[in-house]
Amino acid sequence: LKISAKKGIGISEVLDSIIARFPHPAGSINEKTRIRLVDSWFDSYRGVVLLAEIVDGAIEPGDTIMSAHSRKTYEVQECGLMGYPNQLPTVGLYTGQVGYLIPNMRSAQEAQSGDTFFIVETKNRNKSFVTQTIDETKILPGFKSSKPMVFASIYPISS
Repeated sequence: LKISAKKGIGISEVLDSIIARFPHPAGSINEKTRIRLVDSWFDSYRGVVLLAEIVDGAIEPGDTIMSAHSRKTYEVQECGLMGYPNQLPTVGLYTGQVGYLIPNMRSAQEAQSGDTFFIVETKNRNKSFVTQTIDETKILPGFKSSKPMVFASIYPISS
């Protein structure tokens, strides 16, 4: 593509090219919820914040999720989209969206990138459609447990 924002050349072709080259999300809103953990960080006021991709289904505040790796459960207190510079709370996240979850997780070590989360209990929706067990869940591929490492630099000084 030949593009120049300064001269206004090729601007309309950029969006058409992006749509043609990048496929839409492959998941389905009608499937049971599967969430892939992308990243996490610790907020001293809210606990661990998860950056997550909704592969299938949907998630709302009040849902209880389980980690397929650690088998621990957490209640989602808030979910939303990442806006700059602030987070934008929403009523839910749906298939294909990447957003944040605040799951009442107290330790950042419990959040392993690549882990699959799924809903085990909901307060807001039809339970039989949404909830699942660890045996029913199709774990997303690619997860590897992280190994903590310490890096140190030593610089000897001669005096």
